[in-house]
Amino acid sequence: MRPSFTVSKSTLLKPEFTFDKFMYKAGSSFIVSHEGSVFLLTAHHLFGPAAGLNKRYSSKELASLTPSVRAFLFDSGELHTESKQFIPLNDDTEYKRGDATQDLAIFKIDNTPLDSLTLAVTAPSKGDVVYLYARLKNDSVDDTLLHSATVTESSGKILEYRYHNRFLDPRARSGAPVLNQSGEVVGLNVTAAGVPIFNWKGRANPLSSIRHLLGVSL
Repeated sequence: MRPSFTVSKSTLLKPEFTFDKFMYKAGSSFIVSHEGSVFLLTAHHLFGPAAGLNKRYSSKELASLTPSVRAFLFDSGELHTESKQFIPLNDDTEYKRGDATQDLAIFKIDNTPLDSLTLAVTAPSKGDVVYLYARLKNDSVDDTLLHSATVTESSGKILEYRYHNRFLDPRARSGAPVLNQSGEVVGLNVTAAGVPIFNWKGRANPLSSIRHLLGVSL
């Protein structure tokens, strides 16, 4: 299903993290504006084995290591923005099946003119169409980056959706935003699930959790 909206490609970025002795690229990230501030959001579990590290770092541990992020445009590889302003959250940051509410990492961006996404006012309902906004492994640079899906579960703990294109490969896209039919953020993708080709699903940290955690960070 083709979307009726467009989004700036510069809002979706490839993050490179630096802290302690580590420097690596992993997952996806996006720029969002909220209450007059601009943030780069990604999945917290990327600070752990999912990104090749030997342990999962808690938010408290990361704060003591002063992590920073540089974020690059997916298509050109050009550096787009960077931040040393990591905002620590709750230490219980590991994704749990059915509860993705703590899987979020937040970096504040200084007041630099950047295109940004906005948060939706209301969460999607079961049966609604949403879009994973991501550069997938089998994409070309001419693709829209917007991959349609139907919501199968929407709660305060998780947003789950089944992709319409069963041949796409949605793996390794943690941290990408999930958008509603107006192009507003309703979730942050944290994992792919289901059976390849037959039943690909995505799971995301839901809107209410993102709103709450961003509110705590202000």
